[in-house]
Amino acid sequence: MIVNVYLKNINDINLNEKDYENISDYLKNKSNNSNKDRYIISLKEEKFLKEIINIKDKLNIETNKYNKPYLVNSDIKYNFSNKGNYFTLAISEDEVGIDIEEVKENSNSKLYEFIKQHHSDFKNNSPKLIWTMIESSIKLLGISSLMFKEIEIINIKKEDEHNYLFITKYKDILMYGKAKIINDLFMSVCTYNENFEIIYY
Repeated sequence: MIVNVYLKNINDINLNEKDYENISDYLKNKSNNSNKDRYIISLKEEKFLKEIINIKDKLNIETNKYNKPYLVNSDIKYNFSNKGNYFTLAISEDEVGIDIEEVKENSNSKLYEFIKQHHSDFKNNSPKLIWTMIESSIKLLGISSLMFKEIEIINIKKEDEHNYLFITKYKDILMYGKAKIINDLFMSVCTYNENFEIIYY
């Protein structure tokens, strides 16, 4: 199984009038509940997705009960994550989850407290790295982020200075992931397939 992962600077994607006219109904409806900046990011993400999968018309997107979007009548599975000026897109033939966070530590006490309470076995790793592993698992499952306490980290293996392997679990479901430090970001990708490869772009 191959997962294609794209990392883009949001400022490198320019929007024109046609982009605003040709947005999916999903994004059009979502815009009513989003702030302007978030809407622009989503529009740029959608434009980039269309370029990658070579679709010029409107994307036909629906969501599951937890609002995870998917392409209707398509074998393509995708997932987005964004942080700061960057967004990342994962595309695969099977379900996939992806998350990015800035490597730079901050005083997010809730995050640190959560990691300390629920994942003390892995306290030698950055809390933000662990957070991306949990978030990518949640996004793979397509469940509410309110269920993050139900994600169990089974193992984290550091391959080298910039790459990690990890296994997470939700109820009886095992998930397999790869994490990477790239462009001052932690990036975690998660699938149900133990034997998957990532091609970075």
